Amino acid sequence: MNGTAFFAAFQIFSRRQLMARMPRGEPRSVPDPEGEMYDRAMAKVRAQREAEDRGLRSPAEMLEEFQKGPRIERPSLAQSFIPIVGPAWEAVADLQDGNYGGAAFNAAMAVGDALPAGAVVKGLRAASKGVGVLKKGSVTANAASKQILESRIGGKG
Repeated sequence: MNGTAFFAAFQIFSRRQLMARMPRGEPRSVPDPEGEMYDRAMAKVRAQREAEDRGLRSPAEMLEEFQKGPRIERPSLAQSFIPIVGPAWEAVADLQDGNYGGAAFNAAMAVGDALPAGAVVKGLRAASKGVGVLKKGSVTANAASKQILESRIGGKG
């Protein structure tokens, strides 16, 4: 065996001895600059996913995502006359198009459909007359019934 072959054999033996002494399952220290950049990028992605899982998004981000999402078709003329659903559908379509004024108007119309104005007016009228009855003092049930009929709050029943 010449000196070069002996030296090569010695190096192979030395490497095997070093590898044999390394603890199993522990990483070796090898410089890897691309790996460090990859680790930082993956940490950012993980943090972003965790934030999304917790639902920590600003309303502006949610609105932007909604506007970029699948398009919502506008209702047809007949569909827009369906109480509550028609104006609400129009409001959502307006919001997605960025027409915030139209969205607010249509949302108000949907709420108006859900709360009939006639019932609200009748309730206010009855309340104003009922307050007048209470101011006159307490009365018996028959007297209260007569006052209610006279003030036209309720009908005969």
